[in-house]
Order: sequence, then structure tokens, then C-alpha cells
Amino acid sequence: MIPVRYFLIALLAAGLGGGGAMLMNRSAAVETVDGARAFPMEVIELPDIAVLDGEGRALSLRKEAVGDALLVVNFNFTTCETICPVGNVVMKAIDDRARTEVPMPVRLLSITIDPARDTPRKMREAAREAGASAQWLWLTGAPADIDLLLGRFDARAADIQFHDPMFLIGDARSGRFRRIVGLPKPERVLEELRGFAS
Repeated sequence: MIPVRYFLIALLAAGLGGGGAMLMNRSAAVETVDGARAFPMEVIELPDIAVLDGEGRALSLRKEAVGDALLVVNFNFTTCETICPVGNVVMKAIDDRARTEVPMPVRLLSITIDPARDTPRKMREAAREAGASAQWLWLTGAPADIDLLLGRFDARAADIQFHDPMFLIGDARSGRFRRIVGLPKPERVLEELRGFAS
């Protein structure tokens, strides 16, 4: 069960598009929905690095954490009290609905932007608080590896306190992803997933 404070934060933050802190060199958004900007399809090759899940297990990002599933990725940190809990509410709704509304397996990844402080134990506690299922992994790792991963996703934040909420939806096998900056409705993300599954 999601704590009530997440829903209160979500109500307060509705319509916020983020603070512009992500370092992205993107063309103009192709559309704006629900206060979130969607960008043209892009190709991202996932690095074959080791990440740590909430149990402290080292997983190969491509083979073990992602595998053949479609992917929804967001970026957060466990001590965030502003936009991250709202993003977690969106992820929880996707987590609850993807198994029945998307005709392919879906893996959700929450990747820390603060690996120096976000230990596996902290990620496990945050996942439990958010109500994450087994298909929603909360990942940390060595700071250098996480920095490489954030760079590949173009998700580095100049100041983590003011990072934009960002979701990447796609298929790691083809490398094709749609980037949404802001807080999309879960229905929008599920629609994108169904498009990748067809």
C-alpha cells in the first residue's frame, strides 16, 4: 500500500513539468500531454554493466535486470521528498496494470541518481514503501557504473535536488525508447508500451 503522503504530494505536484535540471541535448518535444513533454523516438544502447538490486545482488543490466522485457525506467534517490515520490506513484500504477494491459513482459527500473548514498538496503526499503512488485527493480551500484548508465540515458542531473522527473519507455533489444519529461499519466505510458509490443 502506498503511503497517503505520496498521494498528497502527487496532488500538490500535479501539472509540474520539473525544474529543468536534467542535462539533455534534445530536439523540441513532439507533443505535450498532462504537463509532460514527449520526445521523438531515440536509440539507446544499454551498457553491459553490473548493477545492485535491493538485496545487494550484482546483476548484469542487460541480461539479468532487463532480459527480453519491455522497459520503463525512471530516476530517483531515496532521500528525495519532492518529485521522486510522485514519480513512484506513476510507477506503482504502471506496475499494477502492466501485467494485464500489455501483451509482453514489462520490467520497471528505478535507478538512483545518488549511488554514493543509496545502498541496496536503502533501495530495498524504498521499494517496499512504494509497494513495488518483483517486476519493478530498484537499482544502485558503483558510482562510476551508475554515472556511465546515467550518461547513456542522458539522465545526469546538475543538482539532484532539482532533477526533472523523466521516464524512458522502450525495448532494450532494439534500443528504441520514447523519453517523457514530466509526470505522465500511467495510461500514457501503458499506451506507449502497447505500441512497442505490437
